[in-house]
Amino acid sequence: MGSNLFLQSTNIVRDLNREMNYITTDNSRWVYREMVQNYAVGVHSFNIVGSYGTGKSSFLWALEQHLNRKHDFFPNEFSIFGQLDGFEFFPLVGDYASLMEAFADKLGINSENVTSREILRALDKQYARLKEADRGLLVVVDEFGKFLEYASQNNPEKELYFIQLLAEYVNDPSKDILFVTALHQNFNAYAVELSKHQQYEWDKVKGRLKEITFNEPVEQLLYLVSERLQQLELNREVEHFDELFRVIVQSKCIQHTQLVNTEFARSLLPFDLLSAMVLTKALQEYGQNERSLFSFVESNDYLSIRDFDARKTPYYTLASVYDYLLHDYYSYLTTRHNSHFNQWQDIRDAVERAEGVLTENVEGAVRIIKSVGLLNLFVSGSATIDFDFVTSYARYALNIEQPEGIITALEKNKIILYAGYARKYRIFKGTDVDIPAAIRDAEVPPNVDVVGYLNEYFDLYPLQAKEYFYERGTARFFVFKLTDAPWQDVQEIEGDGVINLIFSDTLTEAELQKVSAACREAVLFCYYKNTKAIRELLTLLLKIETARKTYFDDKVAVKEFEEQIFHYRQELNSCVKDSLFRGDPDLLWYYRGDRVVLEGHKALNRLLTRIATEVYSHTPVFKNESVNKSRLSSQMSSARKVFLKMLVSHTGEKDLGIEKFPPEKSIYRSLLLRTGMHYEREGRYYLDRPTVALNGLWEYCEAFVGRSKLQRLNLSILVNELKRRPWGLKQGFIDIWLPLFVYISRNQFALFDENGYIPDINHETLELLSKYPGYFEIKGIDVSGPRQELFNAYRAFLNMEDSDRMDSAAFIEAIRPFLTFYRRLNKYSCTTNRISKKAQKLREAIAKSTEPEKTFFEDMPEALGYDSVQLCSCSERIDTYLEDLEKSIAEIRLGYDSLIDRIENFMLGEVLGETLKFPAYKIKFQERYKHLKVHMLQPRQKTFYMRLMLDLNERNAWVNGFCQPLLGVSLEELHDEDEVKLYTVLKEAFHELDELNVLSLEDVDATKEDVLNIEISTFAEGTQKKTLRLRNNAVNLNIEQEIKSKLPAEDRNLRIALLVKLLQEELKNG
Repeated sequence: MGSNLFLQSTNIVRDLNREMNYITTDNSRWVYREMVQNYAVGVHSFNIVGSYGTGKSSFLWALEQHLNRKHDFFPNEFSIFGQLDGFEFFPLVGDYASLMEAFADKLGINSENVTSREILRALDKQYARLKEADRGLLVVVDEFGKFLEYASQNNPEKELYFIQLLAEYVNDPSKDILFVTALHQNFNAYAVELSKHQQYEWDKVKGRLKEITFNEPVEQLLYLVSERLQQLELNREVEHFDELFRVIVQSKCIQHTQLVNTEFARSLLPFDLLSAMVLTKALQEYGQNERSLFSFVESNDYLSIRDFDARKTPYYTLASVYDYLLHDYYSYLTTRHNSHFNQWQDIRDAVERAEGVLTENVEGAVRIIKSVGLLNLFVSGSATIDFDFVTSYARYALNIEQPEGIITALEKNKIILYAGYARKYRIFKGTDVDIPAAIRDAEVPPNVDVVGYLNEYFDLYPLQAKEYFYERGTARFFVFKLTDAPWQDVQEIEGDGVINLIFSDTLTEAELQKVSAACREAVLFCYYKNTKAIRELLTLLLKIETARKTYFDDKVAVKEFEEQIFHYRQELNSCVKDSLFRGDPDLLWYYRGDRVVLEGHKALNRLLTRIATEVYSHTPVFKNESVNKSRLSSQMSSARKVFLKMLVSHTGEKDLGIEKFPPEKSIYRSLLLRTGMHYEREGRYYLDRPTVALNGLWEYCEAFVGRSKLQRLNLSILVNELKRRPWGLKQGFIDIWLPLFVYISRNQFALFDENGYIPDINHETLELLSKYPGYFEIKGIDVSGPRQELFNAYRAFLNMEDSDRMDSAAFIEAIRPFLTFYRRLNKYSCTTNRISKKAQKLREAIAKSTEPEKTFFEDMPEALGYDSVQLCSCSERIDTYLEDLEKSIAEIRLGYDSLIDRIENFMLGEVLGETLKFPAYKIKFQERYKHLKVHMLQPRQKTFYMRLMLDLNERNAWVNGFCQPLLGVSLEELHDEDEVKLYTVLKEAFHELDELNVLSLEDVDATKEDVLNIEISTFAEGTQKKTLRLRNNAVNLNIEQEIKSKLPAEDRNLRIALLVKLLQEELKNG
């Protein structure tokens, strides 16, 4: 990058057509890649967040140049923008003003009260024009934070709503629009003054923009600055350069290996290596755009690099950096908005105390305090800032001739404190508590429970065998288990494997080797030989925590205790957790009796892959993450249900009839199509065993079916076997595989649930089986020898071909018709005893069938009076048996038809008096009652009549229809004892219709008169009939009341007899 980079910062509007020597970095290439990859999946709005002076504006300039093919700055492996003829640039640079108004001005909208909708309509109009020209739109807002500052204090709801609508408009995947903003701090940092509701809305808007961090590494920035420093006329003559460089390197204050070379350190002069690094980090933390690292180098500001006195110190030191920062950033550093407020306050307090307490070498002491303070702020925790380092830095960089005495004086006056646990001098605020004595005297249990404490303190996440997952498609997770002896309770194994971390003072390597050799599960043993040291560290931690509780009211002491706790926890973390991944010699690794040497994280992961491969050697390759997991998501559970339904109902169709690409389609493609289990032949699709990938699993499940020939086996046994080694299948996969195997192999076994044999397997059965395999059992069939002849006789009886081999498929094919026949019978046919005793016993044998094999060869013959053993050895008896079987089955099947026959015969004989066939007699009945006046019928009569008059062509349905309302039950559920009752009520019902039919033949106006049909039958006089027609109210009520009063009140039958006798005499007299 040329020197013009440092003359002024980049402005994306001003410098649009300016030629710049932009140099891409790993960071800028990564940011571009993130944007492109997110753009490809529909995210078009981005918020780039990075510290001041890291090159965000230059990146935005380079982005426009690259997208419009003016320069080739970034990798072109992404062709997502290739179809466009560039992007129109829509740049805005932040100002303390309304973002809406800035957009309106840019779009030429002159309305005073412009709305979000107006702006978006104008933007959409501009985009439509670009789309016709095959161009995209690049909207860039640099210094976005200034707009957000304004928004937070001026109508935030309105401004935020506009940003939200803009992002939603841009994030339309069909639009070729990029919306990119640049911020110096997190989006939410601008909302600290807002109400909770406003902050919630602010957070919602933040979610509309994909946040990408943009922070150039310190070494990259310093490299760029070093080029410029060498062009400036600054003092570069220093003494003790080599000594100072060596001291800095040995202190490990510099973590960036690119900076640790003398040539680069010289290029940064007059900075020393530490001051250059600390200034860069500080400007990223506190700076403003105008005060970037580059502008600092160019400026002549007070206390800057061009304004320091090289006669006092030849280097621009840490003390110089402190003075510059405190002067230029005083207003920020002294407010609570500064995250380092307390630390800066402590440094300033220490300076004041030194100036008030010390009487000599005050200036040197102050420089040391400033240097120690900044180092504690910006160097890593592993750095050493001890007496030797501070002495050397003070002598070589700060130009203090005898710093030892000054450091001692600062310690003596409790201005700085040496924290031995951290190997650092720190600024000390002062306390009356003797920190070392308080820790030493704290009482804790004498023998710390290492495992108990570590289990409480550490949250070790499971490790995945990544290479295994890549190769097999199955995720294998190894959980950590901390114990004080080698873990042997493999029944409680969690996950796919265990990394057993052992903390023991007494365990020998030989004991560990023995336990490891005997373990065949996926267990990796790791023994910490430094358990004693870890126990001592835990004891110290407990002492410090106890001391903190004792002196809880001394804030300075508590802070010091907390810093020590933090440090020692970090050290504990290094001893226990970090050591797992760095090839620590204090750790002994054992797997299956062999000691393993691990050198780092990758080696451990390769070992986990090896263990998973060896222990779960039979796991098939199956790459569908949505299915191959420990538990199906709710979406995939629903997809499984649909898949099983389509499996049963659309077997013969392509893709099982699943259209488009719902989740169940991915199940089908990965489990059926790619394995060859669903294939096409002559235009139709069929299901069969796999041809690739899952053959071994299929064969194992078939072997399980083979084992079930000896006895019934619960399907949960198979599930548990498949979950254990050497299979280790995931539950999500099993939930789909098990019902799939059962359905495709259904002819190889008999399936049972708590209700017995299941002859027809539907999708509901499969769904239940998937969820609760323990509810189901299977029984394979293994019948041979003498039963072969009977078996083939059964098949001939069913019009099936003879079978040379009596396998499960052939048996299930033969037995299923008998069992399904029974299940399709109605209740009457299943319970009536109006069939022969043999037929009843055969029906009972089939009904109680729990073992199809036993039912077939033993129960059914015995029900018909045949000895099962003798039957199988005599062909003639088999023929006779099959004749009896056929008759009995016909009896059972026709039991209901026989009932209808009897009802039919009763109607013809007792009611119609003719011998006719159906539907002739139906027509006869309907002709008989066609003139019946329906409105004269009572409700029960009307129901009977309406059913009788239905135009049904199926005899059984017609008869059942008018019989059902008479008894309140369908004939299909009729009990034998109710059949006689049926005939009685049926005859009465027809009789009532006949009587009413007579009345219907009279020309009656029901509104004016009543019609009475009277019929009296006696042995002596026979039957007397009379039809009376009376006008309404023709009967004298007084006479009626007088007659009632003459009748005996106590005897109802006598009253009826008297009235009937009178009526009979009147009929007899004409």
